[in-house]
Amino acid sequence: MQNGEDAVSPTISTILNVMITLIMALIVLLYVMNFNVSLYSPPEKVPVIFKITKVSSCAPNYESKITLRNVGLEKYNNSLLTAEIYSNDVLLGCAINTLNGYEFISTRHYYVKTIGGSGCRNAEWYPGEKTAIDITDRLIKPGDTVRVDIFLKPDMKKISTDTFTLQQ
Repeated sequence: MQNGEDAVSPTISTILNVMITLIMALIVLLYVMNFNVSLYSPPEKVPVIFKITKVSSCAPNYESKITLRNVGLEKYNNSLLTAEIYSNDVLLGCAINTLNGYEFISTRHYYVKTIGGSGCRNAEWYPGEKTAIDITDRLIKPGDTVRVDIFLKPDMKKISTDTFTLQQ
């Protein structure tokens, strides 16, 4: 072969190399994006099953009581329910390890004086029934936003959350 007749074009080979590299990069990018999207799932919205119907806190001692109503469609074994109470997004430290009124008496319960009402009297909390939680004085004051999270034992899955803002 003579010089110049070897059918090699550096320009065409460079363009082909760039195109192949871009196509491979695009395939990898699509794979990675699809992989990340499939791993992401938006957080599950926790429903309001136990609605806060009333929060009272009156001066001078700010004696506080939270009333919850089962607005769901099914009954719950209240021995398997636990609660966390927040005021202005700060966990109050209320230890409520059961919402069964009879079992609650014998538990260590901090910052909660009593629980009562038709929702905690029996083994199950039926739709429409209420439970009142008497909180230690001065933990909740007018203007506070109260949140109650209810968990189901044994896996402690949050099954209900609700918030309520007290009037000043």
